[in-house]
Amino acid sequence: MEFSEKLIEVFNVLDKNDSKTIPISSLGKGLRASGLNPTESQLKEYVDGAELLNGNFIDFKEFEKIANKCKDMDLVTKDEVIGYFESFDLNREDYLSYEDLKKALCTSGDKLEGKDIDILMKDFDHDNSGRINIRDFVEGLFNS
Repeated sequence: MEFSEKLIEVFNVLDKNDSKTIPISSLGKGLRASGLNPTESQLKEYVDGAELLNGNFIDFKEFEKIANKCKDMDLVTKDEVIGYFESFDLNREDYLSYEDLKKALCTSGDKLEGKDIDILMKDFDHDNSGRINIRDFVEGLFNS
């Protein structure tokens, strides 16, 4: 499926009442459903710069413009993210401990807080071992 077709499909799903607009609050969900992964700071920038209709909505043209801008900035690949997290896996076991995950996510980029790490561990530590599989984790991040 072409990117533009995906955008139309996602927009139509988010346009719940067939108004040809979506709430600006759905922008992040729409971009992620389109296969994009904006950071929270990028998302805030897009929301702040969006041409709003009726104070709180965007039309498809604006959604497409933002999505294309996001796509142009989305230069990080899944493999690069896996590589980043693998650099914290000193034992080369393809797993990260809570402490390793905390180091990875609290020291650079859009820093997370401890409570965010707790949520991620709960979501991705399927066997309650205190560790998460790096590839499963990154796959989950890209698909959320």
